[in-house]
Amino acid sequence: MINGFCLEGLFDEVKGILRKMEDNSCPPNNATYNVIVQGFLKCNKISEMASFTKEMVGRGFSFDATTTQLLINIARENSSVLDMIPELHSKNKK
Repeated sequence: MINGFCLEGLFDEVKGILRKMEDNSCPPNNATYNVIVQGFLKCNKISEMASFTKEMVGRGFSFDATTTQLLINIARENSSVLDMIPELHSKNKK
C-alpha cells in the first residue's frame, strides 16, 4: 500500500499509514522507510524527502543500497541534495 501511494505522490496518505502502524504497535522498519524515501526521490520531492529523512534518522533509519543509488542519481541532476548528505552521514554513525 505504501509503495502504491508513493508511486502516485500521495505522501499525506503515507504519513497517515505510518501513524496507524505506530498506533498499532507495528513500527515501520528500514524497508518501509526506504520505500518512502525512494518515492520522494522518484517524484522529485527533494525538500520533503530531506525533512522526512531527518525525522527517520532520529528513529534509527539508514539508507539501503537501492536508496543510496537513487540519491546519487538525483544528486547528479540536483546538486542541492548533496547539502543534506553530511548531516545524514553523521547521524547514521551514532
